[in-house]
Amino acid sequence: MDMGRDPDRTVFHLKTLYEVVRELARIRDTREALRIFLPMAMGPLGIVSGFAVLRQGKSGELFTLARGLDSEIEARLSAGAKALLIKFFPPGFKSLGAEVATLTGRHLGRNEMLPDNIQALFALPVDDEIHVLVGFGPRLSGEGFGPDEKELLGGLISNLLTTLRNAGATGRALILNEELQRRNHDLERALDEARQAHAETDVQAFRLRALYDASFEMSGLGEPEEVLLSFLLTALGAVGGSGGYVAFLDDERGETLVRDRGMGREVDWQTPEIRSALLGVFVSLKDRIPQNMESRWATDLEAVERLPGRPGQALAFALDQRRRGVLVMGAKIGGGEYSPEEQSLCVSLSSMFMVSLDNALRFKTIARLNEGLTQRNLELQRTLDQLTSARQEIALLQRAKEAILAAVRGGHRRLDRVSLHDVLFITISSVVLAVLFNYANPSGIPLIPPALLAPSPETVDVDQALAEATNGSAVIVDARPQELLLAGSLPGSLHVPLPLFDFIYTMRLAPLPARTRFLVYGRTLSSHYDTEVALKLKAMGHDNVAVIDGPVESRLKRKP
Repeated sequence: MDMGRDPDRTVFHLKTLYEVVRELARIRDTREALRIFLPMAMGPLGIVSGFAVLRQGKSGELFTLARGLDSEIEARLSAGAKALLIKFFPPGFKSLGAEVATLTGRHLGRNEMLPDNIQALFALPVDDEIHVLVGFGPRLSGEGFGPDEKELLGGLISNLLTTLRNAGATGRALILNEELQRRNHDLERALDEARQAHAETDVQAFRLRALYDASFEMSGLGEPEEVLLSFLLTALGAVGGSGGYVAFLDDERGETLVRDRGMGREVDWQTPEIRSALLGVFVSLKDRIPQNMESRWATDLEAVERLPGRPGQALAFALDQRRRGVLVMGAKIGGGEYSPEEQSLCVSLSSMFMVSLDNALRFKTIARLNEGLTQRNLELQRTLDQLTSARQEIALLQRAKEAILAAVRGGHRRLDRVSLHDVLFITISSVVLAVLFNYANPSGIPLIPPALLAPSPETVDVDQALAEATNGSAVIVDARPQELLLAGSLPGSLHVPLPLFDFIYTMRLAPLPARTRFLVYGRTLSSHYDTEVALKLKAMGHDNVAVIDGPVESRLKRKP
């Protein structure tokens, strides 16, 4: 600028430049820069109209600003803004090294895309994505733009270009910053989600580990009390419970098993009140009562508060409808409520607990049955030993019988020659042999049959006996030896020969109730088997025993 031509105008122009630069220096938005610039450039030069067209961004967003133009011209300018910009900034235009294109003169008004009275037009290549056209109309004085005015406009446009480039860079920086902030926010959110997922994974791993340890430990326990304690400790440790207990009501065995930790006081678990409180938890569940091998948390606080101790939560479980129980846990060590995940973990633990407890109960039942079978086998072995001894005694007696018969037959042949000495000898020899036999054999043979000394048992006739046996009120016992069975037996009778009484009684008569009525028959001329068997039955605790009196041979029937 030539300062020698008009110092005042020069100063005025410099002040104008200073004011415009000062105002534009604080602008960070391209549209705001154009709004500030256009009136500040028109005012000092007395320009009556002006406009600015802006295209920015990859999408080519357009912005049109007009001052001093009527609405029709402004609308036409807006409609042709895109084509006007393409004329100066064709597709593929590169702003690197490009300079501001400046057109001045009245001929600009003949361009139909520009306002009619346009006097100066500036094309600003801000960058590859921001293109700006700024046009000015005539001056209010009607004079054209002189060298000083053109120089001032060039300075103003140059500052505007700088401001637009800074604003464009700032805008892109803001956009980039927003994008970075968005990405940082996304990363932070993803990091939080990853941390939460990691924490949930740790919790799930802990719970799975707890389930595995509980399954491994409880499956190896054989006593129900040990299973109860293992389940209680595992549940309390897994959810951080301060204490509690597990009570198991076994109605099959008529017993209540309890294991507790941290109760703080003794509780008599066998009282009806405690049993009622435990069953009250099941009643409170109503239609949600756990079925076989199921468990459910109680939701009725009144039912839970009636339980012993300081209950916080109660889990009802059922192996079946006669074997049920309740897991009761107090407050958490760290405070707060048990979460749904912790309650779900306890339900999973209870499933394995019920399987282990059922196995332990079955194992205990099998052990008890084995013990009974062992005792039974010992009793049978003793019976077999007695039977073997009895058979040996019978064989010995049979041989003695044959020897005596042989002696009697021999004696009969020499009967005429029997003397008093022979009779005495035989009698004394028999007594000595009997005494020696009884001395050598603990079972012995009584010299006088017990039946002869015992009171006579009740007697019934054969018709009454058969009637009672037919209506099921009595059991007929055939006490005769085996060889007499060939002649037949009374219908429905049980054959219990006297020598085998102990063995057959154990196998067939012992299971019958003590009040069973027995009617015994089996008498020969020489032996009262019926009376002796009747006495043995009374000795076994059967008081309702009678002997069938009278001949029964006509009523005997052979078995097929």
